Amino acid sequence: MIDELSAMTAYGDKDIIRAFEPLISTALTQFRSVGGRVVGATQEPTKDVIPMRGLFPTKIALRLDQASYVDMCLGEGARDMGAFADKIPAYLPGVAYVKQDGRREPLRSRAPYNTDADIAELVEFCTTRDATVIPLHRTTAADHVEHTRDQPHWSEIDFEALEDDSDEIDEISYFEGEEDTSA
Repeated sequence: MIDELSAMTAYGDKDIIRAFEPLISTALTQFRSVGGRVVGATQEPTKDVIPMRGLFPTKIALRLDQASYVDMCLGEGARDMGAFADKIPAYLPGVAYVKQDGRREPLRSRAPYNTDADIAELVEFCTTRDATVIPLHRTTAADHVEHTRDQPHWSEIDFEALEDDSDEIDEISYFEGEEDTSA
């Protein structure tokens, strides 16, 4: 977790910067495969300051000063797709726009407010050896609903039994660019 990424990439000692950049770039490209995460935060998202910003698979833009910073932070065209991070008012703390690899559109999100007491409770829970762990179950609300309708649940359908020989695709007898004269 790097609180001010630009201190390690632009504003720090040149020897530290030269050693840090290949290490963080390697981490960004390989840590995910072993379950690792890299979190980097900066106040200035320009390319000169954060040269490896394209390697972060998830980008989050909180309130920004300039419209040009939105595309710098989230990627080219993000503002045109509705990520108005430069228009977030000061009275909406925690509102952000999130851009993930594989998704074209940025999403608007809001982080919940956590009090100091909430944070102290979390720290105590995470650092106490006798903490009570609540197991997570992979059930959904739909699992608890009785099936009262006439149709079976999708998991009860035997899809292979529904197939028959007429489901085969007819072979196309003409090539692309030729007209179909069989009709």
